[in-house]
Amino acid sequence: MFASIYNKKLAEAGALESLASLFSPLIERVAADKVILDVAGLTLKEEVGETILRSAEEAGLKINVAIAANPDLSLCAAMHIDGLTVITAGKELEFIGNVSLDALGFSFPAFEMNLLLYNFKRRLEIIDMLKRWGLSNFRDFAMLPEVSVCERFGREGVLLQRFAQGRLTRPLLVSKPEPLFEESMEFDYPIDSLALLSPVIDKLIGKVCSLVKSYARAVQEIRLRMKLEDRPDYHRTISLPFPMVNERTLFKLLMLNIESHPPASAILQVGIAVSVTRPRSTQNELFERAAPEPEKLEITLARIATLVGPDNVGSPKLLDTHRPDAFCMERFKAPSPRSTTKKLSEGRALAADRLRLAIRMFRPPVLAMVEESSGLPVSLSARGLDLNGKVEKLAGPWRSSGDWWNEIAWEREEWDIALNNGAVYRVYFDLRRSAWFVEGVYD
Repeated sequence: MFASIYNKKLAEAGALESLASLFSPLIERVAADKVILDVAGLTLKEEVGETILRSAEEAGLKINVAIAANPDLSLCAAMHIDGLTVITAGKELEFIGNVSLDALGFSFPAFEMNLLLYNFKRRLEIIDMLKRWGLSNFRDFAMLPEVSVCERFGREGVLLQRFAQGRLTRPLLVSKPEPLFEESMEFDYPIDSLALLSPVIDKLIGKVCSLVKSYARAVQEIRLRMKLEDRPDYHRTISLPFPMVNERTLFKLLMLNIESHPPASAILQVGIAVSVTRPRSTQNELFERAAPEPEKLEITLARIATLVGPDNVGSPKLLDTHRPDAFCMERFKAPSPRSTTKKLSEGRALAADRLRLAIRMFRPPVLAMVEESSGLPVSLSARGLDLNGKVEKLAGPWRSSGDWWNEIAWEREEWDIALNNGAVYRVYFDLRRSAWFVEGVYD
């Protein structure tokens, strides 16, 4: 026996599910305003329906309730009949017989029917043909011979007719919400040592991962919260570059993060919560070179970050500016083999098409001495490069500037200079520091 609840007015998200959960743990969420619940084994059907209506009224919900032998019949009745409807076996058409055929196109029929009638246009074509025959409601359609309906419309037509007759049966598609993936532990006395904290973190991570695995999910983010003895709560968040569920890896990442940012006081309580997503699936090519396991690589990067600082580990990313060598560090993500192969092939094609000029950059730029005549460089020397020569040819200057609104403002003039020793250098004059620098040498 099944009961359907249809909310005739907009309500808060989850309001119907909360109402239905008072009467049954087996609930199918059809839509935000429609739910079906299994009420088999409860008391008299009329009493169940009246109790649901009273509970809804107390919660400020205006609903219709229908109770029937199958889910779709009860749902159809709840959507088209006000108040409480209890349908007994053999009297289905007395309740839904006058429902318009248009409801076949916009109701929520059985799961099996959804698989077969995935083409909504096909369903509307059947309804249109029935109307051309002079049929107008469920009763008219239900009276047609099933064999004739099958010959004309196939199995789709038969399923629609059984739906109109209230005879279409199916199991309930129970909506099972995911739990909160979190664990916590409160201590009898304050803990001020990471050695004592480590087994607790290991135990909590193990419990969380076991729960995550039972729902076929993987961890995307870890959130750690500690209640300290005489300081504000301690919070750490680790966003993983890819979903993982290896508890040893997650434990090591979390401990390395705590070691690099230790709590400032003794710990009274610790809690771990995770955000989950679908597990990643990878398919490597047959002749693809072996790469480090992503989990081991992430642990290695975390250990390096503990030594040199998190801001000094990652992949350099060029900033959207003309300032030379401007970049920031972002989290390292191993490129996919296919994208790497594609970039390599594109690079080879470009190299074959044209010859490119290369420059060897000096990092940092080398301080230089430049003699000028009429505002043009005539000689160049730099102790750091054992460089001293006369300028034979030059090109420039190219002036650029930026970031004048903050403390990293810059302004410079660039020159390409060919010396009498045959070498070609790029030099620039820093207008803010009033100094010359050698930036690189052309191959």
